[in-house]
Amino acid sequence: PLKESNTYEYFWWNACPHCLIVAKFLDKWDKKDTIKLIKYEVWYEKTNAKIMEDRFNKCDPKPEAQMSVPFMITPDGKCLMGNEPIIELFKSL
Repeated sequence: PLKESNTYEYFWWNACPHCLIVAKFLDKWDKKDTIKLIKYEVWYEKTNAKIMEDRFNKCDPKPEAQMSVPFMITPDGKCLMGNEPIIELFKSL
């Protein structure tokens, strides 16, 4: 888990259509200033891709699980993948 209780790590790629859906939601989300969102672009930034791989492996993925974006780690260490689970979590805050 991250040190700050309101810090989320978000992994994305600019050509990912699901990431675009999350980005559009976040642009309009009225609570975006209540959290700290660290964004990692993973296609061009290979260091960020390695960070994502490390985080993904700590999520104890099922053997058939495929690492993909959008991917997010919550402050309590919960792993979310896909635009719908990520947006639903933000809506619940």
